[in-house]
Amino acid sequence: MKKRFIGLTFFLISILAFCQKANPELTKYVDFLEKQNVSAKDYVLNLFKKYDIVVLCERHHGEMTQYDLIYDIVSSPYFEKYVGNIFTEVGAVDQRKNIQNFINSKFKNQKEKTEKQLDIYRNISFELWEKTNFYDFIGKLNSLNSTLSKNKKINLFVSDKRNPNKIETQSLDEFKKYFKSNRDEIMAQNIIKTFDSIQKKSKRKKALVIMNYRHAFSKSFYNDERNTGAILKEKYGRNFANILIN
Repeated sequence: MKKRFIGLTFFLISILAFCQKANPELTKYVDFLEKQNVSAKDYVLNLFKKYDIVVLCERHHGEMTQYDLIYDIVSSPYFEKYVGNIFTEVGAVDQRKNIQNFINSKFKNQKEKTEKQLDIYRNISFELWEKTNFYDFIGKLNSLNSTLSKNKKINLFVSDKRNPNKIETQSLDEFKKYFKSNRDEIMAQNIIKTFDSIQKKSKRKKALVIMNYRHAFSKSFYNDERNTGAILKEKYGRNFANILIN
């Protein structure tokens, strides 16, 4: 037993030593995090005081607690007054009108709301989207908007590729072209077109963009496929920021 304990201790010390030696470039980031004395919610909200468009990188798409944080951010008085706009990777762009109508609707009862919420979710993406965090999120936004004045209601713009069954196609080649199209480029253009209009016409000229993994990154890994975040950074420059949920 004693030998096992000594062996385990040595193993753990070796791992720590290896990590410290293998990742010296992380020291400045660890030091930065240790100096922060604000909550994650306030840190994100403070970014909007300097930047117009903030990209938030999700953890795993299905992880639940990150959407508790996101809802805390978007339901804050500051976000309602000065930001008000959310863009998401989740949700095909042809579903924007349906989702916006849902989050702004008043329902007679919970049953009516649930039926509409389920109908939207069954058509939200070109693939089966079974993650319940976003389902819960749009339900919460509906409840929130029902309490807000018109000028403070939250806008939600889903921004993924259109559903293929919504595209008028006459050949197999057209379907192949759809699935081979650059998804990051399409999402970025969907966001840019709407956000540019918001900045021209709306009093709230800022937006939170929620992307998953590399789609949120401001640097691209492949020359022939830029990340959505990289395209947005190129477009908005000093008015752009991105942040990773850890």
